[in-house]
Amino acid sequence: MSAIGPLPPREIPNLLRRVDAMLVPSLEEGLPNVAVEASASGLPVIASNVGGIPEVVEDGRTGILIPPGDVESLARAIRYSAENPWRLRDMGREARRKMERLFDAGRFGQAMVRLYERSMAEPLT
Repeated sequence: MSAIGPLPPREIPNLLRRVDAMLVPSLEEGLPNVAVEASASGLPVIASNVGGIPEVVEDGRTGILIPPGDVESLARAIRYSAENPWRLRDMGREARRKMERLFDAGRFGQAMVRLYERSMAEPLT
């Protein structure tokens, strides 16, 4: 494992094809694109259980959630991943299926329109 540093956007798909998992050890987070993109690419995500990350990562199913700032938990998750590559592949396949369900271009657009329609129909209080 090594740190790569900043990448131009055009190089990200190639990188995602070369790695086994994505690490997102954030202390605070919204819904990180890197977790969504990795999952959509069929990678499991090892990430902190903060913000919108649990919407993407289901612990033990599409990746591994760890407490934010817990270095020991992160080390255990990385060690588990290294010792169980078959499990990583299973989580990656499930992550891809989940992203297809959540962010399918046809369904996602329709769901957003319905959300806005409901929001506009509700009176402000």
